Amino acid sequence: SPVAENVPVRFVPGNHDTLFGGLQRYLYYAGPAGEPRLWQRIDAGNVHFLLLDIEWSAETYTKEQAAWLETQLKSIPAQDWTIVMGHGFYYASGGTVMGWNWYDNPETISALTPLFEEYGVDIVFSGHNHYMELLQHRGVTYAICGAFGGVPDPEPTYISPASIWRLQGEAGFVDVSIHGDEATLSFISSNGDVLKSFTI
Repeated sequence: SPVAENVPVRFVPGNHDTLFGGLQRYLYYAGPAGEPRLWQRIDAGNVHFLLLDIEWSAETYTKEQAAWLETQLKSIPAQDWTIVMGHGFYYASGGTVMGWNWYDNPETISALTPLFEEYGVDIVFSGHNHYMELLQHRGVTYAICGAFGGVPDPEPTYISPASIWRLQGEAGFVDVSIHGDEATLSFISSNGDVLKSFTI
């Protein structure tokens, strides 16, 4: 499309992208040319995006990816913005589905959040849960927005202690605007209304 030809777009893989042999299709259609790896770094001035392969929980977080992530985090100046993106969540509200606790994920929390805290990650974006939520824990802001059009999750039976705001049943996305040392995260509905904004 005219937009896709002119606006750089990158994707992070999720469980539905890679299920049932979909990994090769994902890499063919969504992977950057010449970069078949499922994790990557994008720099835009003093804003650094680290895209991770966190499809469900920490099972796709390999030793190779962990070493790569720490190397990247070490190389980013402390005064710059560091934004991590991946599909699976860390801190989250939710409920129990088919015997699995679909909230505060102990596997991703133990494997990754110590690095986020040690190296001053500013914002971590994820999906997986089909709703919108903003959380903060030990200086790191976590934004969940899996509300692009899938079947909405029910109201949570567990509220994460890190939760600041959440909304179920509304389709939408997160818009981020960074100016100097401030970032504004705006949760936008499917018809373009601002549902909630936060400044970090």
